[in-house]
Amino acid sequence: MVSEDALILLCRSHISIWKVTALSDQKPRFSGDPPLFSPDFEIPYLLTIFDVDDMHDCAGPCDWYSGTAQPLLYDLIHPPDNDDFFSEVSRFEVVLDGFGHAELLSLATMEVPNDPVLEPYRFSQGTLTTWWYDGTHIQAHISSSKGLPIAETVGDILLFAVDLDWSINISSFCPSSGRLVCLDNEQTVHVVDFLTPRPRQNHRLPTSL
Repeated sequence: MVSEDALILLCRSHISIWKVTALSDQKPRFSGDPPLFSPDFEIPYLLTIFDVDDMHDCAGPCDWYSGTAQPLLYDLIHPPDNDDFFSEVSRFEVVLDGFGHAELLSLATMEVPNDPVLEPYRFSQGTLTTWWYDGTHIQAHISSSKGLPIAETVGDILLFAVDLDWSINISSFCPSSGRLVCLDNEQTVHVVDFLTPRPRQNHRLPTSL
């Protein structure tokens, strides 16, 4: 993950944080191999949260820094236990106070179908949209921009049902415009637009005198 002034590397047992120095064209080029820099911070995970050996994957918002300050959120996905059909997701936030201190917060847990393919998340209008492909459907989950659950959101949202004859290679969803774009294994691009429902109008039935 990248912020305005830090580079964050996610490891199995901890996170490593490097402070980004200002760019300069005055320093000479490297005469040999680039120098190695140790991280400025290393924050271990609490052992009570989960077993680091059970971590399966990680996912989060797009890694590219856009110039807009956003929470440094990411999820760790743990494989299901035994015959469970769902994987557990643990959400974390890295908090940098700008004064040389860092903190790792455990925010929430949720469940997703087993072995999901998660795409980079999107921030939009105070919300964070997570979506994934589970082999038969593309589904989404909406939380607040701080990564916390939204009470009025019930369950996951079905974005796209995949035909049994093909599969999805990659997908991208823009919650601001409501557009889902996905590429299947036959190199066909599917575009789905979600429109705001029109307000209901009260239609009066004609009456006869």
